[in-house]
Amino acid sequence: MFFDSTPNFLYPDFFEAGKFKLSKNLFRRVRARDSINAIFSSSVKYTIKSGQTPDQIAYDLLGDSSHYWTILLINNITDTQTQWPYDDYELDKIIEDRYGTLADKIRHWETKEVKDSYSNIVLDSGIIIEVFSNTTAQNASSYTPTWSWTYVYSRSDSAVTERTLTGSDLYPTTNREYEHQLNDLKREIWIPQPSSIAMMETEIEELLEYDTEYKITEEGWRESEPVS
Repeated sequence: MFFDSTPNFLYPDFFEAGKFKLSKNLFRRVRARDSINAIFSSSVKYTIKSGQTPDQIAYDLLGDSSHYWTILLINNITDTQTQWPYDDYELDKIIEDRYGTLADKIRHWETKEVKDSYSNIVLDSGIIIEVFSNTTAQNASSYTPTWSWTYVYSRSDSAVTERTLTGSDLYPTTNREYEHQLNDLKREIWIPQPSSIAMMETEIEELLEYDTEYKITEEGWRESEPVS
């Protein structure tokens, strides 16, 4: 259905000047409009498993693999090469190619979640404090960041208790862990309800559509008058 809705364009025939061929515009990309995103409030959260593809998920959850494009549209995914999670084998290959012997060396240090005596979160986890370059990461195992942070642990009418964190309280993250974290962020997607498919088909047709200014003859020649 997606390619049925993809508009055509005139592709020049390089072997005969002035002649054209009608082709699908595969470079056409769209994102869901805010108006229709609001309608998808009934969509459900889903975590992509390693190796799963959009068409597999569409078959398992929507009952039709050809509805894969609805998953891409609702999640504003226009490039599955970079916006869809890699499977475990692909990711490990990318990590080895990118980092080599530094794959398991420390990339950066980040915070752990900290709560006060009332169980209020006063410091979020995952805040990157210091990043190493690949060259310095080789010796990072014996390194402690120069960092400190003081917060109010408890408070009463008579006293305020403060605590101070230092670099030893930070969590070291390797290059491999970092790449897995980035990949895992891509796993969380939204799945539309099957009842929304018809509405999404109308949406995609409107988003992909554009005016064709000329028509082409059966012999491949472009006619001069615009298409009404």
